[in-house]
Amino acid sequence: MATKRLPVELPDALWEALGPDDRARAAQAKEALVLELVRRKEISAGYGAELLGIHLTDFVKVMLEHAIPYFTEPPQDPEQLNHLLEKGKAKARE
Repeated sequence: MATKRLPVELPDALWEALGPDDRARAAQAKEALVLELVRRKEISAGYGAELLGIHLTDFVKVMLEHAIPYFTEPPQDPEQLNHLLEKGKAKARE
């Protein structure tokens, strides 16, 4: 995957709040950006997880910690909902 750098100027207080070192700050900023893009439905949760290098189930937990719903519209078909729930349970066991 091709990558780009985004230099951003931040006030000192925000800079310090992001973490104790540059690596932590970069990880926090990347996570915040990915979460915002998922919240705005500009990228999928699966792609967000991939960008952060974590499993989808772990990313869904991060989303919930930030009050971002994973399911935005419940399936209308009960069989479809059951299928999705079973699929999620199977992935969680992996």
